[in-house]
Amino acid sequence: MFIKKSNLSFGVFLAVFFCLLLSDTFANSYLLSQKQPTFSSSIELESLSAEYAVDGDISTRWASAEGSDPEWIYVDLGIEASVDSIVLHWETAYGKEYELQVSNDANTWTTIYSTTDGKGGVEELSVSGNGRYVRMFGIARGTQWGYSLWEFKIYGDFAGTKTYDLGTQVIGSGIINPSGGTYSENVWAEIEAVADSGWLFEHWDGDLYGNTNPTAVKMDSDKNITAVFKQKLSPSQSPVAINGQLSVDGLNLVNQYGHPIQLRGMSTHGLQWFWDNYTDESLDVLAYEWGADILRISVYVQEGGWVTDPAGFTAKVSTLIDKATDRGMYALVDWHQLQPPDPNYNLDNAITFFTDIATAYKDYNNIIYDICNEPSDVSWNTIKTYGDAIIPLIRAIDSDAVILIGTHGWATFGVSDGRTHQDILDNPLNYPNIMYTFHFYAASHQESYLDELDAASDVLPVFVTEFGTQTYSGDGTNDFGFAQKYIDLMAQKKISWTNWNYSDDFRSGAVWKNPNTGANNGPWTDANLKESGLWIKDKISNPADDFPIDVTSVTDPAVLTTEISDRFEVYQNYPNPFNPTTKIKYSIPQSSFVSLRVYDLLGEEIMTLVNEEKSIGNYEVEFNGSNLSSGIYFYRFQSGSFIETKKLILVK
Repeated sequence: MFIKKSNLSFGVFLAVFFCLLLSDTFANSYLLSQKQPTFSSSIELESLSAEYAVDGDISTRWASAEGSDPEWIYVDLGIEASVDSIVLHWETAYGKEYELQVSNDANTWTTIYSTTDGKGGVEELSVSGNGRYVRMFGIARGTQWGYSLWEFKIYGDFAGTKTYDLGTQVIGSGIINPSGGTYSENVWAEIEAVADSGWLFEHWDGDLYGNTNPTAVKMDSDKNITAVFKQKLSPSQSPVAINGQLSVDGLNLVNQYGHPIQLRGMSTHGLQWFWDNYTDESLDVLAYEWGADILRISVYVQEGGWVTDPAGFTAKVSTLIDKATDRGMYALVDWHQLQPPDPNYNLDNAITFFTDIATAYKDYNNIIYDICNEPSDVSWNTIKTYGDAIIPLIRAIDSDAVILIGTHGWATFGVSDGRTHQDILDNPLNYPNIMYTFHFYAASHQESYLDELDAASDVLPVFVTEFGTQTYSGDGTNDFGFAQKYIDLMAQKKISWTNWNYSDDFRSGAVWKNPNTGANNGPWTDANLKESGLWIKDKISNPADDFPIDVTSVTDPAVLTTEISDRFEVYQNYPNPFNPTTKIKYSIPQSSFVSLRVYDLLGEEIMTLVNEEKSIGNYEVEFNGSNLSSGIYFYRFQSGSFIETKKLILVK
């Protein structure tokens, strides 16, 4: 699926189901172990204590001391239970030989399952036994480390206890699993929200046992649970649909209407290492929950990257361009040259890569090319030589896409080399629609770098294609205070940016926690975000995007004139965008029949605001969109032979 530059809409949106949680409840039994008292033979760290194996959060875990056998963990269920199923969700450190045991005194244990060939991963085991305490007794480790469980789930029932009913309801469009049922006292009903096509789960309401994002609800009374779903942004409301083909006007990145805009988004890490992070579910979260405008697709050239499999890595880039396109995001194709430091070393490779990508996507209106990532140990003039070879090549295929080029000193305008942007002013690239890139890491790059970004952006068009809140290694302590200074400057000057990086790398700059399960596929929830991830999500989401279009009015028409025009006038609605009401003003120089109607993007009439004879004068009518979805609409004014159509934007 692609967007041609002559078309402002996205066509058909490929819907996906968004699942909040994974449910592994066994039939005719209940979850007994969640948030029950839990004990272990040892712990590796305080942050890896036994309680984390039963908290329902697969981003937290228990880990025993490394290199020791035997080790154990047991759960106190409170009263004797009949146990029929156990789920062991192992971290990398798993048990090769272990036993599952039950007891009523935590001293004498009865084995109900044993193996000498544990596989790790997620083991779902059918067992049969009775006891108040349930233990995993590790005899032999499967790795050189210890034993570690993301989750230790015990299923069964308490005999002869009181039962309660679970009732559910939905606001929006989706389902809850389970939709209801009767549960024994003190057990946990695992719940899962599944959105219908075109919708997203938003939040839980109701009797949640103090947890607003639960995996399970404790049945100590009748429970009534509500899942609230919200509609996804439609293609007509996406950043690309609104802004269309971008260009560079003076110092600014501007949209199809010529208005300066700021794009905010995330960069991938190296595709050779973190490809599994970029699933449909992960990118749905980035586009729809975070509200990202742009995805930087970083294809490393060396370091196990493109040169090892040119066709394979070009195909991966194409896949991510398509995924970004489907979600209405701009795709920033980053030729991630790093070592060797001179981009000319990879000139022939770059010619092959950009020829293939530009040929495939020349008709798309959401592609931005970044032709070299972080040149270092070379002068600006050397980088310019490379640009003079690559830019005309792309221009010959894709004539109007924006092209970015890395600057000297690891994309710092030379600051890291003791130079400045003056080198570029002395020998600039002479092409339209180009911008110069700047990178910073707030804990390392402070006043002198911030000052250089400020000064350079006064005279050159700048795009910050990579930054972090940590040190230049992408790791270490976050300096959110200084990073905010950069954020404020970039907002003030409408400098677009992408943050490094959208992956679960172990470094602090990667936004997702590292589950280290080998799958690298979630969960994509706030609970699994690192501190830097929560911070940058907020900076992408807040404040909301400001994307002016050609009909956006920044001044109330009432302040323009109180005189009656000598010709027909229909003003842009104010405010615009609006939520949920806006005013439309018009002026007629003679008595005439007036029609004012609102239409959706398909041309279907939504509402008639005026349809009657009017005397000479100025008029105002209010349009209320409270019953409509967010999006772009049109209003059409007609009086005699005078007809004018304008756009309005409803943003809820």
